[in-house]
Amino acid sequence: MTPSVALARAEGDKQRAIAASATLANVRDRALAAAAAWDKEATLAITRDAKTLATATARTSAADLLPTDYDRMMSENPDRGFADSDGDLDRELDEALFSED
Repeated sequence: MTPSVALARAEGDKQRAIAASATLANVRDRALAAAAAWDKEATLAITRDAKTLATATARTSAADLLPTDYDRMMSENPDRGFADSDGDLDRELDEALFSED
């Protein structure tokens, strides 16, 4: 389980509170070290969340560019084929029908 930013910050605050209320130096030192570790974890969580968001956005954008089956069925000229087909038949029909000879 990877800790979230909120969890890491809450744990860091908790450790700082423990350090502030500690009477023993070694307890205070350990709590401050734990707080610093949780701060690093919060920084890593921010970076991880940003990368996850960027990756999800890129995947969504790439998926939006691909034609869906519904898009393929909705051709303006269903008898003429699609723009991304090889187009040889369409080109031959255009030349036969619209040539100025």
